[in-house]
Amino acid sequence: MRSVSGRWLVLLLLVPLLAAAASVRLEVDKRSIVEGDTVTFTITAEGRDVKFPVVKSIGGFPILTTAKKSSISIVNGTVSRSISKSYTFAPMKDVKIPPLEVEVDGKLFETEPVEISVGHIQKQHRNGGDSPSLSLILDKNESRVGEALRMEVLVKYPKDRNYVDVQVQRPEFANFWIKQIGDKEVYDDDGYRVIRYRYLIFPQKAGRFELGPLQATLARRVKIKSPLANDPFFDDDFFGSMFARLERRNIVSGKIAVKVDPLPSGVDLNGLFDIEAEADKTRVEANKPVHVTVKVNGIGNIDDVKKFEPDIPDAVVYADDPKIEAYIQNGEYGGTFTQRITIVADRNFTVPSFEIRYFDPKSKKVVSKRTDPIEIEVVGAVAANKSTSPEHANETLFEGAGKLEKEERAVSAKVGEETRWLYLLTGFAAGAACAYLFLAARGYRRRKKPKEKPLSKRVVAAKSDKELLELLLPYVRQSEVIEAEVRKLEENIYKNGKNRVDKDSIIEELEWLEEEAR
Repeated sequence: MRSVSGRWLVLLLLVPLLAAAASVRLEVDKRSIVEGDTVTFTITAEGRDVKFPVVKSIGGFPILTTAKKSSISIVNGTVSRSISKSYTFAPMKDVKIPPLEVEVDGKLFETEPVEISVGHIQKQHRNGGDSPSLSLILDKNESRVGEALRMEVLVKYPKDRNYVDVQVQRPEFANFWIKQIGDKEVYDDDGYRVIRYRYLIFPQKAGRFELGPLQATLARRVKIKSPLANDPFFDDDFFGSMFARLERRNIVSGKIAVKVDPLPSGVDLNGLFDIEAEADKTRVEANKPVHVTVKVNGIGNIDDVKKFEPDIPDAVVYADDPKIEAYIQNGEYGGTFTQRITIVADRNFTVPSFEIRYFDPKSKKVVSKRTDPIEIEVVGAVAANKSTSPEHANETLFEGAGKLEKEERAVSAKVGEETRWLYLLTGFAAGAACAYLFLAARGYRRRKKPKEKPLSKRVVAAKSDKELLELLLPYVRQSEVIEAEVRKLEENIYKNGKNRVDKDSIIEELEWLEEEAR
């Protein structure tokens, strides 16, 4: 009895140690394949905290898909966890899966290397008979940065194979921006079912590249022997479908070589574009906003148009983030770029011209287009200070004094009795005119429009973030507090932010600025 109890005690002590012990292993689904087939290797680790390696490729062949799963087991109250990660790739020649490092509970483990052999098969055999195929087709193998290439991805298989599901990997190529054209197309061609996807791909970098491979998974139902197969009653399609399994098959495309030439220096756009700019007003009150809208439209890589940020002296300029509406027309990609720019100033200013430069693929030349400058008149503008030199001031003073002295001598020589009466009448008329002007000025003061509300009250009364932003823009350069609140308003307006704007702090800062100005 003691012997049995002792054994149980030893086992109970060993269970937690065994459960806590970390281990790592690598398994492959097959070690020998033919071109076009895929290999999946799985790393399994047992432990609480597992960090798997980041694997981008094996032997130069990219990892197509990854999958992760975990399981938990409880033995005599002790919890152990097993985590697995699978990697799938499609080698086109013999490769070796190298040792891979896995960290388990803070300790490093290394997997064993595995050799994969790849056999060659005849091309006509691969594409003929019952074998499905996956192809990449480009309209051309040479392009420039930003110039669209048309690409088709085709899956082709015999109609009688009756695949119930076909999943095609979406293309993602480094240094290329990709846009799908329409939905997939399915049609029949000489006894084959064809599935076609169409894309526009835009090179983002010059160089030589290989696109692909892509992977597709096809699934079909395969009948299995029914336990009731000998009964004629159950020998039909309805019952036959109840005894079937789903058979999946992976196929892989080849690669396509592409040469991408650079654009001329200083040019980012490739296509055909136009640009225009318009101000909502050309005459504005001091410190009131002017809104300028810049539009670029055309065919080509419209997404690469850069944001415009004009530099206007003695003005506050806020440039919104541009909005791009893209479209595909007659198989060509294009769109409209729209940007709004707000300008606030206390003196006349000029909105500078806006320029775009692009490479025209038809003429093979760089084209430059620009808008006309826009002159803005500011009502109540601050006048420019004109300095006068002391020498010039004295010269003017002496000239004025000399003229006055000469006039006095001339008047004294000609003064007579009639002239004195004339002066008397002229003085009377001038006095009457002055009295009239004085009374008219008093009446004008009574009729003049009421004073504008204080800025603090207008801040309180602002009903929207946009209204408040336009009130604060003239003071952005004068206060960090105002600038911070303006940034919040910008995020709320243009980025759907939910920032709370502190009007009390704004009013306090504005009052301080007014006191400083006095």
